[in-house]
Parts: sequence; C-alpha cells; structure tokens
Amino acid sequence: MDPSQCWKRSDGIWVCGECAFAYDRAPDELLRNLQEAPRLMAEALDGLDRAIVDEPPLPGLWTRRQYAAHLADWAEIIRSRVDRMLTEDAPLIEDIDQDVLVSEHGYDQWDIRESVDRYETAVRHLASRLTGEPIASWERVGIRAALGEPQPLKLYVLDLVHEIEHHLSHLAGVP
Repeated sequence: MDPSQCWKRSDGIWVCGECAFAYDRAPDELLRNLQEAPRLMAEALDGLDRAIVDEPPLPGLWTRRQYAAHLADWAEIIRSRVDRMLTEDAPLIEDIDQDVLVSEHGYDQWDIRESVDRYETAVRHLASRLTGEPIASWERVGIRAALGEPQPLKLYVLDLVHEIEHHLSHLAGVP
C-alpha cells in the first residue's frame, strides 16, 4: 500500500484514491480473493489482440504487457515479504518504487503468458501458505523502511488483492 496513492478514512481504513478499494477485508475473504485472482488476470488477457499489447490505453499509462509484468513482479515481492513476516520477527521491509521496476526489470520485454504464470505461482503459493494460519499470524508485522513503523501482514495481502482489482481495467485497455 502506497500512502501517496491512498487516504485514510476516519475509521483508520486505507482507501485507494484512484479506484476506491478499501483495505478492510477479513482474512477468509482475502483467501477467496487470492484463489480467484489468477483466473481474473488470465481472463483479462485471454484473446487480447497482440497489436495492442504494447500500446498504452492512454498516454502516460503503462502498456498491457507492462501491467501484466507489474502484477507478476509485485505478487512475487509481496509473497516474499509475507514469507518473511511469517518466519522473522518484525523484518525490515524495504520500499520499492514500482515505476523504477518497469525499466529495471524490463517489463516491456516480458512475455504475457509468463507474467500470467508467474503471477499465478506467487498468488497460489501465498494463498496456500496463509490457509490455516491462525488469525494472529495475519497481525504479524514488518517494519516499513520509509515509514519506520510496523505494518501488519494483512495489509500486504490486502495490497496484493488491491493490485489485481485496480489493474484489471488497465489489462482490458480501459483507463
């Protein structure tokens, strides 16, 4: 969750400033969302006209290929963060600039099918890892480097669910 892209409601719940996703779902709902997410991504990209894969829906936006790569990359990053929070006590979570990753990781060269596969692998791993975890595990924390404060594991899972819901329209070419 990027505090520069979200705002906090009076009840303390973070909300995306662009899509209005509220970071307030329960663990059982998040697990259902994770199980459904790979299908949603695959469906959004199935049958996509290859001529438009590398065209942004609007100037200034990423291409569909870049959004697919971003989702896969971010799912792997969040999976790694959650794994650390489940095995380490309050690990330091370094901040990553998602816009820098576009060029550093060469998103414009990623194969879309590979992005879908990587996304599915990371999300399924995370869902499997969290299934059966006690509620207390969802409250384990990582220390967000830039903020210097603890953030619960649940917030990272919420962020992953937010990512797919937020970017589905971009994958479909709707800004």
